[in-house]
Amino acid sequence: MGIQVQVVAEFRGVTLPQANLKLLAKYFDDEHDAFNKAAAIIHRKTVFQILTRIIRLCNVDTGRLRASFTPLMDKWGWKGFEPYMRMTPMDGGHAPENFSDRAVQEGKNEGQFIDALLDTTISSNVVYASDVNGKSQFLTRALVWGDDKYKKNFEDFFNAAVAQGWIILPDPNQGAAQ
Repeated sequence: MGIQVQVVAEFRGVTLPQANLKLLAKYFDDEHDAFNKAAAIIHRKTVFQILTRIIRLCNVDTGRLRASFTPLMDKWGWKGFEPYMRMTPMDGGHAPENFSDRAVQEGKNEGQFIDALLDTTISSNVVYASDVNGKSQFLTRALVWGDDKYKKNFEDFFNAAVAQGWIILPDPNQGAAQ
């Protein structure tokens, strides 16, 4: 069971499907490095938000399945998901009754990721992940929420990039008949 998160954003009527920095480059001027670094941070932050949402929606008993979605966040040293590991799922259910550190470690060992620039893939190899999702739709619901979050975060980023002067918008009056 896996998820993939890529830049797919709309900015002022321009859709950027599965964009990479070469495609984005035509929308900004001379601040390439700052723009690239900021876009990478927005992408990573949003992936962490989506993964945290998955953890918060996942109905668990031991913590193993939730932990399988954490290796990327562990790699970057981000621990914002930890308070949710032992909590009742955000949409109800029950708190993990048999939560154990051993099960969490097993789950972390069963999670995988590929983290390329603006293109992240997360996999859980926990054997019952599909069954849990089939019953609760936790992953599906988190990804629907994540799609909206991703678009909003990049729309906000693009607007900030315009304000910063990193993206130079075409003059709407340029080329008009005089």
